[in-house]
Formats: sequence, structure tokens, C-alpha cells
Amino acid sequence: MENNHQALILAGGQFPPKDFVLSQYENGCIVVAADRGAMLAKEAGLTIDCLLGDFDSLPIKEFAEIKNCAKRVLSYPQDKDYSDLELALRFCADENCKSIKILAALGGDRLEHTLFNVISILEVADDLGLEAEICSPELSIFQMCHRQKILSNRKGELISIIALDREIIFTIEGTKWPLNHATLKRSSTRGLSNLIISPEVKLTSHEGRALIVVSNLSNS
Repeated sequence: MENNHQALILAGGQFPPKDFVLSQYENGCIVVAADRGAMLAKEAGLTIDCLLGDFDSLPIKEFAEIKNCAKRVLSYPQDKDYSDLELALRFCADENCKSIKILAALGGDRLEHTLFNVISILEVADDLGLEAEICSPELSIFQMCHRQKILSNRKGELISIIALDREIIFTIEGTKWPLNHATLKRSSTRGLSNLIISPEVKLTSHEGRALIVVSNLSNS
């Protein structure tokens, strides 16, 4: 499979609108559908490069139709050690992808899936050497640990920094309330809802693992 270091993973949570899905697709990137995510690919008219999972959430009729259109199908037993979404990440790592956008990983009727996706799946991605981001029309969510990241064109949005470790040390520039090597505790709300006021925001995670949530107020 041709590799261009980018992948779009479609999961089985709350489906975003078709226009948003297409806005996140970059020409030539690998499209990976995790189980029910195949239905989102179908709705958006995207060709699936890899369809994978145990297919317990994909109706039999839909599966029979979609699998014939996917370039590759990887089927797993329901009794397995990894969720379908983690399998999708591991597939992307094997394909030498580096930048991953994950859609439909939030919402739905399974709160535990959302929590695992935000906390565990993003850490798995980091462990695999992937730069992964969960995206929805209202939010973008990613993790940082001992690295820097610059966000562009997010002025007017809100950014929250949540400590996943007991304490983290974090710097943020380009917001209404900048932080310089600030100690943020997991039990503190100090990192909540900081307004982005500059065209670029520079984030630096000095110590510990942080969860970053950027809220698009215009879509809230």
C-alpha cells in the first residue's frame, strides 16, 4: 500500500456531517475504517484503504456491501486484546504513517468508549510514534508529553490543558492567560478554557503527560 505518512481513521462513535469528514480528508491519505466507521466512509463517499475490526457493530448487509469496495479487509475475533480503534492505530504504524486524524471517536451511547479513546487511545498513538488527533466539528483533542507543538489559525477558540499525570509542567504562549513552566496538577482546573488571542499558539510540555482540548466556539 502506498504510504504518504498521513491517515484518516473513521471510528464508530457519533458520526460528524459529511462536509466535515471531507474537510479532514487530505488527497492521497490512507483511509482506515474501524468496524462501524465503514458506514461513515460510505456516507462521505470515501474509498476505504483498509477495513478492519471484529465487525460486531456493522450490520451484515452493510458489511457484505462495503467489504467488496474496500481495498483491504482485516477481520479479527470478538475475543481480542485490542479495541478496533487501537487495531486501526497499529495498522497505521505498520504502514509507517506519522500523522493521524481520528473521526467519530466521541459521543455515541458508550461513554466508556469515549473515555478510553481520549485517554488511552491517544497515549497508545504516542507510544507508537504517531501524532494523532481526535477531531469533531466542535473539538480537537490530542496529547502531549515532552514535546512542542504550534497551532495556527485558531484565534478566538478556547484551549484547555488537562494533566493526566499527578503533576505536569507546561508552557503556553499566544493565549489570554499565558503559562511559563507552570505546574498544573491533575486535581486543578487552572488549565481550563484559555482564550487563544494570537494567530499562532506555542505549546510546550516540559514534564508529564497533558491532554489538550481545543474548542471551536463557532460550532458549539
